[in-house]
Parts: sequence; C-alpha cells; structure tokens
Amino acid sequence: MAGGVVLAALASGCGDPTLRKSPRPPYLLVAKGPYQSLYGPDGRIQRLVYDGNGDGTADAVILYGPDGKVHEAQVDTDFDKVVDRWEYFDDGVLVRLGFTRYKPGVPDYWDVIGPDGAPTRREYDDDGDGKVDRSEP
Repeated sequence: MAGGVVLAALASGCGDPTLRKSPRPPYLLVAKGPYQSLYGPDGRIQRLVYDGNGDGTADAVILYGPDGKVHEAQVDTDFDKVVDRWEYFDDGVLVRLGFTRYKPGVPDYWDVIGPDGAPTRREYDDDGDGKVDRSEP
C-alpha cells in the first residue's frame, strides 16, 4: 500500500511545471581540448575556435554562414595574440587571403584565389585606408 502512495505522488508531480524539461538554450558551447565550437538555436555551427598552443588565446577563429559553410577565418600565425591572416570564402570555397605588412590586426594585402585554388593576383592597400590601391598578376 505504501508503494502505491509513492507512485501516486510521483505521478501527480509529473504535471508540476518545475519538473518539466527545460527548453533548449538558444546557443550551445562545446569545448574539447584546444577546440571550442558554438552552435546556434537551429543546431548549426556558427563559430569554431582553436587554441593550438594552449595559451588561452585563440590562434584561429572560423566563422560559418547560416548555410553551415565556412564564411571567414581569422588566424594568428605567429602566436603573438594578433590576427595576421584572413581567409574569405564564397559558398565554402576559399576566394581571398588577406595578410598584414604594417599595422597589426589589419589586412593590407590580399591574394585573390582562382577556381583552381591558385592565386590569380595580389592586391595592395599602400595607404592603409582599407581600399585596394594597386594590384599585380
């Protein structure tokens, strides 16, 4: 008889809103080793962060578009905590690489990538205004 009372109490508690499963969070952050990924409410990846040298600062940040394809990557190639390489993608395909020569954290020359994956031309921003001043094949 006592077992029936416990079952009845448990069954009556099932309608209690405090015992219901909480809604899914709008974003999900997953960390594993040097990787950290952020997923949106739709379950698609939005950002992937990589800390290869374990100093607590991202060495690479990869951003994804709403379609789940890579949109842009920002990389610190010399581990000085400043981005010095930018990768731009169109429909998940690499189309442009940016680099910095003068001002840390700002691209001032770019390699335009052709359909075969090879650079087709280099563009330069010589005066630091963010616009291409000259290009060469």
